[in-house]
Amino acid sequence: MRDGVAVVWAAVFVLSCGDRPPDPHAAAMVVHAQDALRNRAYNEALAWADSALVLDGRNTDAQFIRGRMFFELGQLEKSQRAYEMVLQNEPDYPGASHNLGNAFFGQSQYRQALRAFRREASSGTRPNPFHAMGATFARLSEPDSARDAYRRAIGMDSTYIPALVGLAEHYEASGEFATALVYAKRAQALRPDHAGGHYLMGRLLARQGEYEAAVSYLEQGTRDFPWDHSILYALGQAYQETGQMEEAVPTLVAADSSRVVAQKIDRLATTVLNYPTNFEQRILYAGELHDAGRLDEAIRAYLIALALRPHNLNLQNNLGAAYMQRGDTALAVARYRRILAQDSTYVIAWLSLGWHYWRTEDRQAAVDAWAAAARHGPAHPAVLSLRSYLTAAAERRTPALGGSTN
Repeated sequence: MRDGVAVVWAAVFVLSCGDRPPDPHAAAMVVHAQDALRNRAYNEALAWADSALVLDGRNTDAQFIRGRMFFELGQLEKSQRAYEMVLQNEPDYPGASHNLGNAFFGQSQYRQALRAFRREASSGTRPNPFHAMGATFARLSEPDSARDAYRRAIGMDSTYIPALVGLAEHYEASGEFATALVYAKRAQALRPDHAGGHYLMGRLLARQGEYEAAVSYLEQGTRDFPWDHSILYALGQAYQETGQMEEAVPTLVAADSSRVVAQKIDRLATTVLNYPTNFEQRILYAGELHDAGRLDEAIRAYLIALALRPHNLNLQNNLGAAYMQRGDTALAVARYRRILAQDSTYVIAWLSLGWHYWRTEDRQAAVDAWAAAARHGPAHPAVLSLRSYLTAAAERRTPALGGSTN
């Protein structure tokens, strides 16, 4: 089951599982744990992994999954300990040293991270650990070592985009913009739809004075990340340089507004990093992301909070709303139904289901859902608001009796 999938996170987070666990029942539990983790059902994943360890205390697959899960939950010390247990039992377990490095990296323990990444690099031919080493050297303000590590990664795989981007940013930081642009273009050619690549290309072109070319990349960057104040600010400046003042002014104003929101989100992100099990701060963080329209991040944050309070109905409702806004209607409806299975009197879930059925033209189901909401909460403000809306809509559809039509 060593799948070798990699995901970029400051460095690279390797997903892998060992093979041939001694107990076949433990192996089946590991498969269930993997599936649960893939669906971000964190408590379920932990339960299956722990059950596997009850049967086989040295099961490295189960420990590896625990490491991955705690990493996603932001509980980095627990993630670190899980990976150390994996390596204690199986020193060559693929991905374990790398992911241990990520756990150290997330705790700003960069020298320990380097040792782990080097250990991973010594036991394989993948470019990932060299890219991770480059990112770590950059944090340690050792640019020459960072550059060399990125080059090693590209030497192993010339199409490895994270290392190409790392080199572009390295040369950008050292003021060598033309060289940075070479690597950025290589990355962009490999992945024209790469979201972060549009901003990188745009700002490097602007640094080269190629403002007209920069504008098109930065405009795409704002479509990728409409809340990112850095991209908006760069685009506003590019508009100014090309004489497009009507576009520049509102873009720069939007950049200032987005910066204020981003600063608040960044402060909350720091808090949840330092206090990963603080439920209240997790909820505030997820809510701010949701309000800012950063739905993918908000959903991840809600799911992490849900691992802390799995039966919190208000949290589940917010998660359902985020799914609905993102267009994942099946997940949203499933979440609302799960809420009602826990508490059939939860008014907002009935109302949300009603609106979903109304939009999908299942009128009877909508009426039934709204009737249930009214039955369980006749004086609920949302029910009263819905009643007013439906009354007004009915009046608009009903022609006035008598009078002139002129």
